[in-house]
Amino acid sequence: MKSSEHKAQDALKLSKPLVYDKVIRFPDKMARGESVAIVRTEWSYICNMRCKHCSIRELQARSDRRKMTLDDVKNLSRQAHELGLAQWVISGGEPLMFGDLSELIGAINPKLFYITIDTNGWYMTPETAKDLKDMGVDKVQLSIDNLDPEVHDEFRQKRGAWSRAVNSIEAMQKAGLHVLIQTVVDKQRAYSDELVLFIRFFNGLDVPVYIGYAKPVGAWAGHDEVMLTDADIAHVEALSKEYQVFTHLTPAYEYEGGCIAVKRMVNITRYGDVNPCPFMQEIRLGSLFEEPLKDIIERGMKRFSGHIPTCLMATVKDFVKNETYLPDMP
Repeated sequence: MKSSEHKAQDALKLSKPLVYDKVIRFPDKMARGESVAIVRTEWSYICNMRCKHCSIRELQARSDRRKMTLDDVKNLSRQAHELGLAQWVISGGEPLMFGDLSELIGAINPKLFYITIDTNGWYMTPETAKDLKDMGVDKVQLSIDNLDPEVHDEFRQKRGAWSRAVNSIEAMQKAGLHVLIQTVVDKQRAYSDELVLFIRFFNGLDVPVYIGYAKPVGAWAGHDEVMLTDADIAHVEALSKEYQVFTHLTPAYEYEGGCIAVKRMVNITRYGDVNPCPFMQEIRLGSLFEEPLKDIIERGMKRFSGHIPTCLMATVKDFVKNETYLPDMP
C-alpha cells in the first residue's frame, strides 16, 4: 500500500471509525472472492448541462416506472453495511440540484459510509461546500473536460462552466472536503499535450486527477471513434508513475487493478436497477425492488469475479450486446 493510502486510512480511522473497520477488512474479503463494491446511486437525472458525452441521456427521459424513495435508500444502506461495503457515491444528474440532498445523505447514514458526491461545480459555493462537509460528505468528484475553458464550456454546452468549476476548488478544500478532478479521455486526447498539461495544472492545486475512458454509450452511442485500444490505455496508465493520476484500472488499496465491475462498484439507477458499472446500463443484474442486494451482487460476481485487465466498455465494440468476455448469467 502507498504511503498516501496509509495516511488516508489513518485519517478515516479518526473521522469515521465504523467505515475504517470495514475498509481494513477489504483484503480478506477480496481474498475470499467477495465484493467490496462502491455503492453508486443515481438518485435523480435532473441536470443543468447537456454534456456531449453524457452517459445517462436515455435515462433522463420521463418515465412512469417506480422510483427509489428515501425509505428504499435506508434499506439499501442497511443491506450495504451488513455486506461490509464502505463507500457510497451520490451521482445523477447534478446532485447539487437535488432539493432533498440533505435528506438523501441522512438516509444513507454518513457514519457508515465514506460518501462522495459527483458534481459539475456550477452550484458549488463556499457555503455549499461547508454544508456538504457538515452533512457528512467526505469527497467531491468535480468533472472538468479540458484545460481550455472554451473547449470545456462548448462540450458542456454551458458558458462559464469551466471558471465556476475551477473557482470552486479552493472553497471545497477550505471546507475540509477531499477534491478529485474527473475527466474523460478518448482516443485522440490520450496522446495530446493538453492531457499532460491538464494533469500538471490540477496537481499543482494539490488535486489528483481521475481519468475515465470514453465509452460509446448515452449521448456518445455509435461514436466508436472515441474508443481506445489496450495500447492506448497502457499509455495513459503510465502517467500514474509521474503524476497524481489514476483510473479505475489502477491498482490501489490491495486491489490488483483491472475492471472494477461488481468487484469494486455497483451502480443503482433511480429505478432500482443494479448494473455492474455506470456504463453497463444494458446489463441488469437485478432489481432492489425484487430481491436483496446480497443476492444480486453474488450473481454478478459469478460473471465479473475474474481479473479483467482492460475496460471492456471502452475497448470492445458492442460489448454489451455480445459479452464475449463473460460467462452466461446463472
